Amino acid sequence: MNLDTRAGGGRLGGSNLVQRPSQLPGNTQRQGLTDRLGGGNREQRFAAGQNRDNWSQWSQNRGNNWQQAVQNREGFWNNWSSQNQDRLSNFRQNQDDRWNNLQTARDDRQAWRETNREDWQNYRKDMWDYRYDRADQIWDDVKDYNDDLFDDYWWGGGYAANPWWWWAPATAGLVSGFVSGVATSEPYYYDYGVTTVYQGDTVYVDGKPAGSTQEHAEKAVALADKVESAPPPSPPASTEEETSNKTGSNDETTAKESNADWLALGVWALTQEEKGDAVVFLQISVNKEGVISGAYKNTVTGESGPIIGAVDPESQLAAWHLGQNGKAVIETGIFNLTKDVAPVALHFDSKNTRTWLLVRLPQPLMPDQPQRVEAIDREPPPLTPAKKDEG
Repeated sequence: MNLDTRAGGGRLGGSNLVQRPSQLPGNTQRQGLTDRLGGGNREQRFAAGQNRDNWSQWSQNRGNNWQQAVQNREGFWNNWSSQNQDRLSNFRQNQDDRWNNLQTARDDRQAWRETNREDWQNYRKDMWDYRYDRADQIWDDVKDYNDDLFDDYWWGGGYAANPWWWWAPATAGLVSGFVSGVATSEPYYYDYGVTTVYQGDTVYVDGKPAGSTQEHAEKAVALADKVESAPPPSPPASTEEETSNKTGSNDETTAKESNADWLALGVWALTQEEKGDAVVFLQISVNKEGVISGAYKNTVTGESGPIIGAVDPESQLAAWHLGQNGKAVIETGIFNLTKDVAPVALHFDSKNTRTWLLVRLPQPLMPDQPQRVEAIDREPPPLTPAKKDEG
């Protein structure tokens, strides 16, 4: 996949978007994204969640099913943490050494420039093992402390059959059938830091120079800029009848035939790849024209706002701003967002790009939905080599 195929210029759906008053709480104007995204400590991050300062307001007028769902959720996380404590403790004890070993391997440029080499393949496997353990660490930190984010109260309506409709994941088949144009080829998975590497002033794709870091950052910004504003993502009129967004569905035709305006891609924690706390959470949705909408919340500062961006069908890239006037852009493949862990290129500006992670958070389930043991899918995404330039 040639990253230079990313679209630039023009506006995507700008004149056709219905601009509605924001249903987001708090501040919707973001002044800039800084390193404080990874700041804060455990006490700061989860004080609100642990103490449930907003519990009386959040639980007001909720039915018995909702109350039971919250209780089930707390029990699930207690069981999950207990069952995984040995593995989590082992990761925390060896985290620094494992990361240093990964950086040593990467400093040998040949290790990530020649994908047929055994040492490069070992590096990729070790990196994804680290990412999955890091995702487990994030899960253990976050638990159910932020389940009040991105539910029907957040979006200002009580019309969803499941108040956590926005948390539902989507399969690659559903995305292919829902978003216009992305199914023209097989799903492509961008692997920032492994197959797509920002090194100095150059971006390497599959070990070959593919342009400057500034050029790629500018293209990501241009893609995010295709949408000036986006309405909040709304569930279908009856989510019980809507099958295109059910967890685990593999029916690609339902998405094509669906009358839903939006496909939810889940709720994610944004975190630094090496270590650090997750304090920023995002809900990401896409419509059939490839408009990215949703919201973000910084649980330390209280800052919140919409996310706004677009999908380029040709490259299958998605890029969005955090906030209406946000300058920083998050970029990843649209099919990366069908996995549980998605590496992203976080462009603080045109000269400062870093690899971060999005970690999907499990969807809270209503009592009448089948309960299952949640586990992060630890299978790395397919290694999809970049397409050759034509002509």
